[in-house]
Amino acid sequence: MSTSQLPALAKGATSRKPELSDDLLRIEKLRCAGRFETATLPDTLDLTGRARWAVNNLTHNVDPEYSYYVYQSIEFGPDDAGPQKSSRTFDITGKNLRALPWMRTMCGSEEFLAIEQAMLRSMLSNVREDGLLYFPVEGFRPANTSYPAVNAIMALACENYHQLKGDPGWLDWSRSLTSGLASIAIRVEDRAFYPPECTIDPNHKWVWNTRGHAILPYVPPEEPYLDQQGLEGAVKWEQGYAIRVLAHEYQRNPTPEMRELIERFTRFMLKPGMWENTTLDGYKGYEHGIFSGHFHGNTAALLALLDVAESRKNNTLRDFVREAYQHVLSNGIARMGWYPCWISPTKYERDPIWALMSEGDGPSELIQLAVRLSDSGLGDYWDDVDSIARNQLAEQQFTDVEVMRRAAKGSPAAADVARYADGFGMGSLTAMRPAMFGCCSANGAIGLYYAWHGITRIDDRVATVNLLLNRASPWISSAAICRMRAEWNSKTNLPRLCSSAFRVGRISPK
Repeated sequence: MSTSQLPALAKGATSRKPELSDDLLRIEKLRCAGRFETATLPDTLDLTGRARWAVNNLTHNVDPEYSYYVYQSIEFGPDDAGPQKSSRTFDITGKNLRALPWMRTMCGSEEFLAIEQAMLRSMLSNVREDGLLYFPVEGFRPANTSYPAVNAIMALACENYHQLKGDPGWLDWSRSLTSGLASIAIRVEDRAFYPPECTIDPNHKWVWNTRGHAILPYVPPEEPYLDQQGLEGAVKWEQGYAIRVLAHEYQRNPTPEMRELIERFTRFMLKPGMWENTTLDGYKGYEHGIFSGHFHGNTAALLALLDVAESRKNNTLRDFVREAYQHVLSNGIARMGWYPCWISPTKYERDPIWALMSEGDGPSELIQLAVRLSDSGLGDYWDDVDSIARNQLAEQQFTDVEVMRRAAKGSPAAADVARYADGFGMGSLTAMRPAMFGCCSANGAIGLYYAWHGITRIDDRVATVNLLLNRASPWISSAAICRMRAEWNSKTNLPRLCSSAFRVGRISPK
């Protein structure tokens, strides 16, 4: 079968989009369940405070006059003007919406719910009868086209909103978007894929994005042979979110058609060209998760493969992800929690600077992998979570408005910096560029949530504390935490105790 033909419709993928009801988007339904408690706890890294700050950024790095597109770049250096209109993209709005329920669960914030409501309405109102979400205006992608990754990210966001109050309407939207994704998957031999960095128009024609030419050549909609093809060089990333959505839907509604499609995507993801060629080293990289190239593109792919492994109870695939995670650790500085944007960038014709910079996305996804692998019994990676959360992720979040104003040095960006503050940026080992990025801000926030949620676990009425960070929990009293921390303090030089309000939330990571 040629990959240049139009994509075939998947069986059972003909459902129409749900009705966008005002009831589903009521402010009351966007509030998190839970309660506040006041407790005396160690004065250590406060992830709940950082979640409260993240809510500010995730609801204000959008342009309400441009369909709530996210500003991918907000620069606040001495010669900068703040949000860059040319960087506005609908690619990330769904990421913000996926993160916001988790941020509110952590801290209980009810600020800016009206903005969140408007963002949801903007996204869902652009889903059409074919189950695909189309870009309403120009941005990184042409208007009136649909990008598979955006559809999948919005479906994952709908799953999170379903967890807030259990309204089945959110799963109807997730199911509709999943159906649309299944209908446009390109099938070739025993594999399936989406053309990287391409959108599809209502006539099922794939078109290239508007961001620029491919650095390593790619002609859509041909099947990619190398993970680093295209402009971004992250072919596996382009499949990852959709695979996660398909796996989640299969867990809720296991059908032969969905299983077959997941298997096709998995075969594509495990192709030799999607991983590093280590044959001359005496083993096959594609059998052990060895990769080079786009760091975030690969960590996102590993999360997708882990979802497949869990939905299919595939221990071989679980071990593959575990091996890949170990490989990831060898390409950074584990104790500092620092990992690069790219591994071996010059090999794939990228600027070597990307090997010296770290963005919020990759470290955040390493936290997610470490938590999930530890929970699955595949290792004990809580020290990795601690190192990344404390030393890298928290340091990449811009939370000090006065420091940001000093960096702006009176430029036009200084006047409005508080409005957009609390997002995440990227930096080297010793410095941060004065800029926040939409993708880093959304993914960085999700990393905060996984670290916070992983602090403690309960199993057969036995509570375990995995991280010595603050979290209110119905499983362990504050007095017990203080006693445990006091014992540890007697041997180490740790911060003093403090009194603070903490949120007890319910929503779980997925």
